[in-house]
Parts: sequence; structure tokens; C-alpha cells
Amino acid sequence: MRLDRARDLLVRQGCRELVLYIWRPELGQALNRLPFDLSCYHIDDEYSFSSVEVPVSEEEACLLAAVNQVFVNSPGLLEKKGPAPLIPAPTRQVETP
Repeated sequence: MRLDRARDLLVRQGCRELVLYIWRPELGQALNRLPFDLSCYHIDDEYSFSSVEVPVSEEEACLLAAVNQVFVNSPGLLEKKGPAPLIPAPTRQVETP
């Protein structure tokens, strides 16, 4: 319902192309909720939060396969998430103490 209201508001404001921008795997259900022109998934963390290496969840694998574009923040995440319509990881890295 909230997603429907947001889309309606954008259309009333004159938006002609709508981008569905997803940042958490559990939000992937929005792909089937309403029409959009482009879908993106932005991976900025390892969402399993496991202390041991685990494979990509089925939910996230389906999301990776379904979206038009994937953005990823680090080479490690890029390697783990595997083949998808990815933009390469940033070439400039910021070091933190």
C-alpha cells in the first residue's frame, strides 16, 4: 500500500519513468507489486550477518537475477554475490583507521 501511494504521487507529479531502487533482499517482493521502468538492487552489506561464510540466500539470488542493474560497494561483495547485471566495484577505496 505504501509503495502504491509513493508511485501514485510520483506519477501525479509528472514522473514518466519510474525506477524501483531496492537496498535490502527482503524488499525484493516489490518487484511484483507494481509497474516500473527500471529496477536496481544496491548491495552495501553482507545481509546474512553470519560469522562463518554462507552462500547467497535463495531470496537474494532471485533478486539478483530479477533486477535490471546491481550496484555493489566493494570488491569482496562483488566476488561473493557472483554473476549478475553488475556495475564494477568502485576503483577508489577509502581507508578508515
